Amino acid sequence: MKNKKVIIILLIISCLILKLIGQEEDTTLQIYKLEIEKDFEEYSKYVDSLILDWYNQYNFFSSDLTQPEQDTDSSYIPYFSDDIIKFQLDKMNSYIEMTFNNITKNYIYLYAYKKRKFVSYLLGLSEYYFPYFEEALDRYGLPLELKYLPIIESALNPRAVSRAKAVGLWQFILSTGKLCGLKVNSFVDERMDPIKSSDAAARYLRDLYNIFNDWHLALAAYNCGPLNVQKAIRRSGKTTFWGIYRYLPRETRGYVPAFIGAAYTFHYYNELKITPKKLMIPQKVDTIFVKKWTHFKQISEVLNIRYELIKFLNPQYKKDIIPASNDNKLPLILPIENIMSFIALEDSIYKYKDSLFFASIKPSSYSNYSFFDEEAIIHRVKKGETIYSIAKRYGVKVSDIREWNNLKSNYLKPNKRIVIYVMKKKPENKFISTVNSDTTLTSVKDTIHVIDTTSIVIRKNINESKKSEERIIYTVKKGDTLYSISSKFNVSISELCEKNNIKSINKIKVGQKLIIR
Repeated sequence: MKNKKVIIILLIISCLILKLIGQEEDTTLQIYKLEIEKDFEEYSKYVDSLILDWYNQYNFFSSDLTQPEQDTDSSYIPYFSDDIIKFQLDKMNSYIEMTFNNITKNYIYLYAYKKRKFVSYLLGLSEYYFPYFEEALDRYGLPLELKYLPIIESALNPRAVSRAKAVGLWQFILSTGKLCGLKVNSFVDERMDPIKSSDAAARYLRDLYNIFNDWHLALAAYNCGPLNVQKAIRRSGKTTFWGIYRYLPRETRGYVPAFIGAAYTFHYYNELKITPKKLMIPQKVDTIFVKKWTHFKQISEVLNIRYELIKFLNPQYKKDIIPASNDNKLPLILPIENIMSFIALEDSIYKYKDSLFFASIKPSSYSNYSFFDEEAIIHRVKKGETIYSIAKRYGVKVSDIREWNNLKSNYLKPNKRIVIYVMKKKPENKFISTVNSDTTLTSVKDTIHVIDTTSIVIRKNINESKKSEERIIYTVKKGDTLYSISSKFNVSISELCEKNNIKSINKIKVGQKLIIR
């Protein structure tokens, strides 16, 4: 009898313990669900702000652009079951895992249904931007699905600026952008340059994948930084995105699910009955290199091109001014039908109302100065050093140091590494020049010293300098364009056209001999 009573008591206690554990698990699950809902609400607000900013900046694209709150579609909208969506995600054959769960389901619904009208505009815009993204990703052997990242980063708005001061299609903060080789100054911000920022983003994504060997973790690191992801891995003891989900910053939790939602929607837009909106963007564009300071309005008024279109095609020029010179030629993208007109009227464009457009800029401030003669220095903070003493040492502003390193205060911990940007010291000897690291040492004489991993300083004698000025003939290869050839030899498209009597920039053939110089 006593044994029976003991067994009954133990069973009752066990039941109570299991009930308490079950209640605790239910409470934990409820809290977890509430956190997920809050994450999604925060991301939805972020998307709304992106959309509003996009409409405000690019309402010239189409005469029937409506405000985001009016985005409704009365036509037939197909709804798919969870099983079908999961099947569709698997059928994408993506190198990046397209996970389907209760979290990603919300983000798929956001892009595929709730914001489908805006997605139709982004689909139209993607016809212009996706080739740039795909070319950069393919260059470094990365999954082409990564082209959907700028959808969730900037809504394909090259001038987008986040609360954290991240800028451009790929949303680089200043310090990360500069470390990736993007130039930023008073006139030019290459974080807004679709071509250069795409190349920088591809390199950065490649490096992050090499660190984590997992694309979900690499994407999370792209959003919040690799240190935050590594911290979440240590705290959770897990090595997958879904394992560290709760330990990530709130804005990063929705990043991978949003990427999956955008990728699914853009891949299956036909099945979802979302029609790409035809926007007033030229189907073909090309690049020409500008030799002198030029204002967008000079180009617009002389060539009769819409001013907003020039701004859209060249978003990296913050003041609508191209600060170019003969020694520092800068690219200008124009509709292909306007390229030859620019070449023919180039000198007239430079002179047109120049005193009016550059009245607020002193001649000495732009005649002989190159805005790209700066280099990054990694400074390790020593004990006793302050941000003020460091600024004084390098001749820079405290505010600049804070912006370059995304600092929230003036306090610096000892041993912290910070980035300082200073002007490069130009070599005084007129016979010293810089060549790319691709140059073989057997082709160079009298090497002096290596200044960094990307360039070598050499001394040339007078005879070698004369040889470098001899005529160069280039044979056109498959895939070559005037733009790629001009970039390779650092000459302008207009010079190539003039020297080779080219009337149309599309009229080059494989095997054709071109005079470079």
